[in-house]
Amino acid sequence: MECIKLFDRFIADPITSTLPEIISFDEKFINRNICENGYSFIIVDWLNVKIVDILSSRHLNKLGDYFSKISLKSRSNVKYITMDMYDTYLRIAKTYFNNAIIAVDSFHVLQNLIRAFDKVRIRIMKKHDNGADNLDDNTREYYLLKKGSDLLYKLNGELGTTRKHYRKLNMWISDRTLVRYITDISPELKQAYWLMQEYLEFNRCSTYDEAKIEIDELIDKFYNSKINSYMEFAKTISTWKEYILNSFIIIFDETRNKYRRLSDGPIEGLNAQTEKININSNGFKNFKLFRKIVIYKINKNILFRL
Repeated sequence: MECIKLFDRFIADPITSTLPEIISFDEKFINRNICENGYSFIIVDWLNVKIVDILSSRHLNKLGDYFSKISLKSRSNVKYITMDMYDTYLRIAKTYFNNAIIAVDSFHVLQNLIRAFDKVRIRIMKKHDNGADNLDDNTREYYLLKKGSDLLYKLNGELGTTRKHYRKLNMWISDRTLVRYITDISPELKQAYWLMQEYLEFNRCSTYDEAKIEIDELIDKFYNSKINSYMEFAKTISTWKEYILNSFIIIFDETRNKYRRLSDGPIEGLNAQTEKININSNGFKNFKLFRKIVIYKINKNILFRL
């Protein structure tokens, strides 16, 4: 307790006065006692992978109050913003950052796609469930859909060819062959799988100019699949299309001397560090102290008070 008091006394409170050219928005569940609904709002310097600031709420009015107090000059300096598909963040970005290009993180788009595919897989799997508690005692179809589910979300071309033994099937087969057996269970599942593969390949390999053409073709394919969850996914990427396309923009990072695609990668890494700090503290009871400790531990550039 004395260490915390000394830290709070001699470490200056972080103040946000200027914003970097590229920032990321995200939320992190911390504690309902110190954050509104338990979620903090985190702003990250994308290029330098440092925390710009942490707020105790992600609600629209609180974020609006915060950004309205930052000078227009500083906000005009921001050229790019990365975020997930949360409407509040989009409204804030469009209201307070008129010069910024907004990019939706591709990982969050893929999460939506995987959830859409999973609805198909689980629905078909339930049809083949005989109620057995032991997986090996269930049907062959149920076994395959359960056992091989993780393989379905990988790029097909990257699946291994080394054979493994599956007791239920009484044979040695590779991951690629196992996926083929799984998708052969249902024409709908096969259609859903290869459509997902097409989007995964698009996300991995397309340039910005290629993506502008290909995304409309993909939207049509998902919508015309007549699979309910895929039709919903098509509506989602259609709604967020402009910002999904911006995630294909490549930025040259002079500090690291390499090109980087716009994403929430840096902020996700810092969120993991924040989680460790929160766990090791056994939970904070004071948001100001939480904010100060996290920024101090991650940024390591907070001044001492004299």
